Amino acid sequence: YQRRVHGLFRVRRQLNLKRVINTYGFLYSGYRRHAFWWEMFIMVRKMLTVFIVIFLNNNPLYQTYFAMWLVTVSLLANVFYKPWSYLILWRLENFSLCAIAITLNLGLVYNDPDLADVWAALTTAAILAVHVVQEHDRDA
Repeated sequence: YQRRVHGLFRVRRQLNLKRVINTYGFLYSGYRRHAFWWEMFIMVRKMLTVFIVIFLNNNPLYQTYFAMWLVTVSLLANVFYKPWSYLILWRLENFSLCAIAITLNLGLVYNDPDLADVWAALTTAAILAVHVVQEHDRDA
């Protein structure tokens, strides 16, 4: 994979050639030309998520905070840079990142030991509703 990424940057000015599309197209075909590297951004985000889960496993509160910061930076980058070729893909990524951010925030509320059972049930229902709406929008 690392060779492919290095090769993609080497041929970044030749992205329309058939041999380049056949070799590297899976890395950039869903993105606008100026964002041919966006798949690498997503891979780094996923790798950082794994690091957060592994290295902060003793403190779920820190895991949640760092994950929220990572999702927020990713959402802002996606909103302002607009890397996707199709508007529906851009919206889907935004909705997915928002659903993750809302889930993480509600997870902080849910882990509060002073939370009454009614509020715990409402938090669970809110998390479920966010993901149902996100799935519905994805299917539309």
